[in-house]
Amino acid sequence: VEKLVAGKAWPVAARAQIVQHATIIAAADGVVQPSELAVLFDVAEALEIDPDVIDQTLHGAAAPMD
Repeated sequence: VEKLVAGKAWPVAARAQIVQHATIIAAADGVVQPSELAVLFDVAEALEIDPDVIDQTLHGAAAPMD
């Protein structure tokens, strides 16, 4: 996570997309473990992305658009 701090120079949209993609990967097996959530929140914090992005992504993955 410490190496992600250098990524703060990236545009906010790119940093948010990293958090979203990591969240989707964590949810790929249908269950996001507490340890996975902890890492996702650490990554979001390191990239200065609102952790609500994680919850919104999980919610969106649970109710995909038809």
